[in-house]
Amino acid sequence: MKLLFSAEPYGYGPAAKAVAIARTLHAQGHSISFVGSGTALHFAQGAADTFDTCLDEHLVDYSGLLQLNFNAAVSVMEPSLTVAAHAVGLPSVYVDSLYWMWNWADNDSQRLRAVVEHIAQLPVDSALEALATEDMHDGQFVAHRLATRLLVQRSFESNQSGLRSLMTPTMIGPVVEKCPTSEPYKGPIVASISGMLSSLVDMHLALPWAQAVVDLLHDAYLNSNLTCGIIVQGNPAVLSNLRSPASSHFQISPAADHVEAMERLANAPISLAPPGITSILEAWQHSVPFVALPAQHYAHGEIFERVSGGDTVAFPGMSDSRLASARSNRTDETRDVLNLSVRRLTGESRTVEVARLSEILTSVGRSPRLWAEAQGKILSRAFGTSDGTAEAADVILSVGCDAARV
Repeated sequence: MKLLFSAEPYGYGPAAKAVAIARTLHAQGHSISFVGSGTALHFAQGAADTFDTCLDEHLVDYSGLLQLNFNAAVSVMEPSLTVAAHAVGLPSVYVDSLYWMWNWADNDSQRLRAVVEHIAQLPVDSALEALATEDMHDGQFVAHRLATRLLVQRSFESNQSGLRSLMTPTMIGPVVEKCPTSEPYKGPIVASISGMLSSLVDMHLALPWAQAVVDLLHDAYLNSNLTCGIIVQGNPAVLSNLRSPASSHFQISPAADHVEAMERLANAPISLAPPGITSILEAWQHSVPFVALPAQHYAHGEIFERVSGGDTVAFPGMSDSRLASARSNRTDETRDVLNLSVRRLTGESRTVEVARLSEILTSVGRSPRLWAEAQGKILSRAFGTSDGTAEAADVILSVGCDAARV
């Protein structure tokens, strides 16, 4: 079967899910290509053994690309491919891990339905141009409605009220790439700045946050009683611009690819990362306790609060909940979140923040298995225990097979 994948270029989370599903299908002998941009394209290029080709969406003609006899299009939270596939009649599967988060106002129902109906009737180029004029959350609504099959990563309660009542999602378990654990809890602590860059966070915003977090990690680790060492990974474009503290126990070292990143994680006593849903699930699936670093964008606080069930004992960390007065503009709100974190970590409260994280590292590092088990009980109730990666692969194959029979 010949499949075309894409993922939203929003940090590394969506791309990590796309690669996990693609690897499963590739191992079964299917031919897979990737089209995307930004951090998603960079991430996919790091999995070159999985994809026949990795194409920059800004350099391809979607009309021509989608005529290359693909059986189905698969997108993880990137509306463009789903909209383009619909325009040429190619079956599509849309995978969403943040279904509960989209702000689809019921009082905007008539307009959103009209947008979907309008875009659904347009040829590829015109449909993509129309999609580009929509708000991020509204663009997600369009893709959810136009996809042949909608897969939703199970989380919390199943909310199908309001505009979600128009959809018939298939709930799946966590979509995570897992690596075998050779020496559980015997490796260094793994801290990740994640992909970080997105339409809301450019390099100018990313670097002060990343440097403040790296300096915090270094000082907190030195003040703890741990001797395992700490390694910082994530987007190499960001990490290459940071000052590295002079310490034999502290390394800034981007992983060569996601497999290496997960191998490091699988043997770590602690995983530290901003509270993105993929980072939390990756730690859980490898039985590694998760500690939240400060938020990177407007939604991280809400994600962490919901995922942890508000249990700050089982889920310690440095991430605050949402800003008291959230802005309506998500770019401005994200900038506020990043700047607030930098001020906390570099200003008068820095000593307190270092001591706070040092205490967390000491406590979790003393008994990582117990912390991982406590977090796992909470997460398994919210996300279930089925293999979402395998479930997604099965649905994709069924969609492709149905199309081939038509």
